[in-house]
Amino acid sequence: MKTPEDYNIHVDAGQPATLNDGAGKLTDCPTLQEAVLAWHALPAEQKMRATVKVIGGPVYTAHHIHRLHYEAKPNQEGCDVEGSKKQQGK
Repeated sequence: MKTPEDYNIHVDAGQPATLNDGAGKLTDCPTLQEAVLAWHALPAEQKMRATVKVIGGPVYTAHHIHRLHYEAKPNQEGCDVEGSKKQQGK
């Protein structure tokens, strides 16, 4: 069974990105988070056509943008999860 975390898209908010406003205008943004904020400011009908593209990475549509999470996915490699054997041995 899928959990809410399975539906989230975990991203690095600091990556540079480009907003395509759906009407032909491209805007380079210093961060993905800023591009998403600009996307949220678009009129509703324009949001459906607009996309956000991470420089050198994926393109996110309206369906994807609502699922973006600016944090690491839980239990990813390299994370020190609370209650792990490493911490229990202290």
